[in-house]
Amino acid sequence: MESNPFNFCLNPRQIEQFKEWRQQFEEIGPAGGSFSFIFIPTSLFTAVYVKHESGAKLDLTPDF
Repeated sequence: MESNPFNFCLNPRQIEQFKEWRQQFEEIGPAGGSFSFIFIPTSLFTAVYVKHESGAKLDLTPDF
């Protein structure tokens, strides 16, 4: 089996943005529901989105 050559990470600013955004979902339950992290690599940058199970979406793509 081949290893995956891709490694996607959030930088400290993105982590703080996510922590602040997810607080609005803490009323749902202790875990705040489920989140999907979506990384879309392009030739210029990697688009980063977080989607909550409610359909709410946060764009964490770095500004240039």
